[in-house]
Amino acid sequence: MDQKDEIEKTNRLFYNCRQTVAHYRNEDQLSNKEERAFRHIPATATILDLGCGTGRTTTHLYSRNYSVIGVDYAHAMTHSASERLPDVPFCTADAKTLCFRDDSFDVVLFSFNGIDYIHPYSARLAALREIWRVLKPDGLFIFSTHNNCFPRSRDGIRPFFKTLLKGKRETIMQDDHYKWGRTTIRLTTPAIQVNELRDAGFRMKELVSRKRLMALKSYPLLGLLDDFCYYVCTPRNRS
Repeated sequence: MDQKDEIEKTNRLFYNCRQTVAHYRNEDQLSNKEERAFRHIPATATILDLGCGTGRTTTHLYSRNYSVIGVDYAHAMTHSASERLPDVPFCTADAKTLCFRDDSFDVVLFSFNGIDYIHPYSARLAALREIWRVLKPDGLFIFSTHNNCFPRSRDGIRPFFKTLLKGKRETIMQDDHYKWGRTTIRLTTPAIQVNELRDAGFRMKELVSRKRLMALKSYPLLGLLDDFCYYVCTPRNRS
C-alpha cells in the first residue's frame, strides 16, 4: 500500500470511529466565517452538503427551509446524521465519484475544511471537477480550507517560517492528533487554492477571512495571517 492509500485508509477509519462521531456530535454552531459565506446562498436553493459529518451544517440549512442532501464518505457519520435529522436524505459516497446527475444543485457546500482530507492534488482536482459537474451553471460552490502558513500548533511553526523566510509555496501534509487516533490533512495557501479552482473550472466570487482582515485583498498575506478561509465561487465555461 502506497502512502496515498495509507493516508486515505487512516483518515476513513478515523471518521468511522465511535469516538470521532461523538466528538463531532458535540459541534453544533456555525462560525462567523460560515455565516458570512452562507449569505450568498439563494433563498430557495437546493443544496448538497458534502462532508456533512454528523449533520452540523445540515441542521442549520434544514432549519432555514433549504432543500438539502447530506453526503459523507464515513458511514458512521451519515448514520449519526440520519438519527439527528430523520427527514433529511443522507448517503455515504466519495466526493471524487458523486452519484448525482449533472446540474443537480444550486449550491454545493464543503465546510469545516473537509476538502483537506482529499489528496494528492489529482484526487482533490477530481473532487472539484465532480462538484463542478453536479452544480447548475449559475450555482455556487462554498468551502473552507486550511492555510499552510499560519502556525496552528507547534508542529506548524517550522512550515510557517519556511514560508515567511524562504518563499515556500507548495502544499504540505500535517497530522492532527487526538486521544483516540490521528488524521492527515493537506495544507495549502489562498494563491495556490485559487489556481486549483481555476484548473477545475471555477472562478472566485469572494474569499471570506477573519473580520479584521476583510480589507486585505492580497492572497499571500491572507495565507500568512489567517489559519483558514472560506471560498465562494461559481462554475465558469458553462453553456
